[in-house]
Amino acid sequence: MKVLMFSNEYPPYIYGGAGVHVEYLSKELAKLLPVEVRCFGDQHMAHHNLHVRGFKLDKIGYGCPKYLESVFGAIQRGLNFNSFGIEADLVHCHTWYTHLGGILAKLNYGVHSSLRRTP
Repeated sequence: MKVLMFSNEYPPYIYGGAGVHVEYLSKELAKLLPVEVRCFGDQHMAHHNLHVRGFKLDKIGYGCPKYLESVFGAIQRGLNFNSFGIEADLVHCHTWYTHLGGILAKLNYGVHSSLRRTP
């Protein structure tokens, strides 16, 4: 079994509890099975069962109001997470930023997905 985690936060780019949660959850799961984390950023790390890949955002061509950039950026990264190809049995989506990516993984790759709901 392989787990794929989608997150907007992962070290060194953590600004809240969600990033801390993903960091520790991925490290603990990797003790048991292969884990891949796809996140927002430029991270690239492989250590035993844990592989982390960051996805940068190219805002060139954005003509939307500034307050919508994070929304459209999250959608774009969800597409990028999927267009990279998925070989996992479970996709864990962490926060709303990655929810669309999880839906696309389920629809396009037949992967089971879970969403961590935040208050």
